[in-house]
Amino acid sequence: MWTLIFTALIKLFQKIKINSCKKLKKDITSEDILASLFYYAVFGEKISENDLERFKWHGIYAKDEKQTSFSLKIPLNLGELNLEQLESILDILETFSLLKISFKDGQKIEFDSLNLRDIPEIFNILNINK
Repeated sequence: MWTLIFTALIKLFQKIKINSCKKLKKDITSEDILASLFYYAVFGEKISENDLERFKWHGIYAKDEKQTSFSLKIPLNLGELNLEQLESILDILETFSLLKISFKDGQKIEFDSLNLRDIPEIFNILNINK
């Protein structure tokens, strides 16, 4: 009996989470999310919970509750890198004095221990060598 109740509660919470995520996506466009990113990067204010959730859609994750460190996960098309992309990665590592890059499951690379104010510049470097 408890198993059925527990299973029903899990399904209910999953449904609530999916519906709230759909609402977040309906409320704001991708361009608005990037504009918010630039705002927070420039003014250094604490990021709202909704915006933190939206930033995940662009691969940006807060590493701690104080929002002092972030990671950026970038998908790789077909899991491959060309020479220009490798040069972009090297440029990012050198520009921001990063010591490592991680290759993750799901064909993604991850830059870790980033400052939020650096992420817009990283997007610019990636966009230039797209």
